[in-house]
Amino acid sequence: EDAEPCLREALRHLEQAFDLQDPRLLLPLMRLGRCLQDREDPRAEDLYRRILAIAAAQPEADPLLELEARARLGQLLCEQGRDDAADALLRSALDRLLQVAPVSPKQLEMIGGAVLMLVARLEYREDYLGAAEVLERVDYLAPEEPATAEKDAFAKDLRELAGSKVRFLRLDKLQT
Repeated sequence: EDAEPCLREALRHLEQAFDLQDPRLLLPLMRLGRCLQDREDPRAEDLYRRILAIAAAQPEADPLLELEARARLGQLLCEQGRDDAADALLRSALDRLLQVAPVSPKQLEMIGGAVLMLVARLEYREDYLGAAEVLERVDYLAPEEPATAEKDAFAKDLRELAGSKVRFLRLDKLQT
């Protein structure tokens, strides 16, 4: 709770120093958005939307910050029950995350979060084929011999999810 006033003050100073659309504001906006979202403060939505607007206008902006904002906004909308908008943001975040190369530990974490949220939402709606398709899209990220501890943990999680993919495909066949 003590971080929010400090983050707001720092952001206020940066906004005075830079143009309001300056990509150097992205990280402070993200930090404040995370702080607010962790406290379940709905004002985080406006910050994430502002990050997306700045990133869209500034091609040199950090793509991972834009993608994190997209995924976090999707999560926030999901928590608010705004399902269609949440799904669209989570899918677009996953699509874009899978296009950014090389895959970093931060990307793996973001991909994992988007995948888990999408799969849970699709399973809840009994869209088993959709859930299996999401898992299929990230299969290639689980190398047989990961190079780092983060990638090893992610690969292990993906291998465990592979069993879920088979289960989803079976459930889909039972529905039809």
